[in-house]
Amino acid sequence: MHRRRAHGDGECSFVLLFCVNLVFCFLRIVDVVRVWAGRRCDHWLCVQDVTDKLTAEVVRYMLFKAHKQPDVPVKREELTRLVTDNHPNRSYPGVVISNAQEKLKSIFGLEMVEIHRKSKTSRSKGASSQATTTADVKVYVLRSLVSETLRKKFIETAESTTFSGFALVVVGIIQLAGGDRVPEEVVWQQLRRLGIQESDENHQVFGNIKQAMETLAKQRYIQKDKVASNEGNSFVFELAERAEDEAFKKKLQDFIKKLVSGDVAGDDPISP
Repeated sequence: MHRRRAHGDGECSFVLLFCVNLVFCFLRIVDVVRVWAGRRCDHWLCVQDVTDKLTAEVVRYMLFKAHKQPDVPVKREELTRLVTDNHPNRSYPGVVISNAQEKLKSIFGLEMVEIHRKSKTSRSKGASSQATTTADVKVYVLRSLVSETLRKKFIETAESTTFSGFALVVVGIIQLAGGDRVPEEVVWQQLRRLGIQESDENHQVFGNIKQAMETLAKQRYIQKDKVASNEGNSFVFELAERAEDEAFKKKLQDFIKKLVSGDVAGDDPISP
């Protein structure tokens, strides 16, 4: 009787000890999972924090450039450098730039438009030969999401409208001449036919013509390149990134149609 009770007490003690160990093991597993989950959460929050900070930097940079150099495009490589200087992950620039586009649209009502074109560059291989390479150039510009009617009424000025007209004239000439490496003299020849002289510093509509052409190049509507030859150096024009913007191309098409049909109004700022 005593032996059976002692044997039963031993079994109970063993079961109790087993259950206690099982509970401790379970609690230990719960602690491990909690720590692991916490680390994962902390890591995610850290990544999100870095992404938000870099996004704010890109937004700030785009707004600053738009204020300091209005209408001058920002190269993608500038934004990529801004991101990678603060974070080594090469996949970050795409994510951060995409986030910045969303922030600019939702907070400031600005569309951060990506424009790209194929750029041909030449490099010398020997005394008389050159090799041509093609690169995809990407830039970003800020465009207001305000409707065209409100923009014309409250935002656009006579000066900005006049410059847009000059851009249409010059880009139209270059495009109709082929758009790629058009000799400088050909462009000026067509402009002179419209009453626009290179030496004119006080044109009745466009003001200082030389400065206006430099502004077009600075704002990346056109690109001016030097070409070396046996006869000496010369210059050529080609279309740049802003000329590839869909909104500008639509305006250009409408402008060319007006010219062809003779439907350009006398008070239109693109008229000479």
